Amino acid sequence: MASTLPNILDCCDDDCDTCEAVDITGPSSQTVIDNLSVYTIADLRAVATRFSLQFVVVWGDLSAYDGGGGVYLWNPSSSATDDGVSVIRPSDVLAGSPGRFIKLL
Repeated sequence: MASTLPNILDCCDDDCDTCEAVDITGPSSQTVIDNLSVYTIADLRAVATRFSLQFVVVWGDLSAYDGGGGVYLWNPSSSATDDGVSVIRPSDVLAGSPGRFIKLL
């Protein structure tokens, strides 16, 4: 599926040093992206936590517009259990380590 939503893979170069489609600011050691949208929960898990995100819009559970998804806030101090719906642990966060996406809506 061709990406038509703002997606981190669409806006960043290979090194993720610069973005064209998303407004970013911050120190060179961390890129700050105010918001992001992804198609599925699996895509949300793949978002690199080196980005400091305010929130992420997820358009569906298994596919975009399937009735799942929602708005998630990044909480770097949360160690809540990943339930696949309201709490998501990104792939690059080890089990037991803090850092979760928490569903707001």
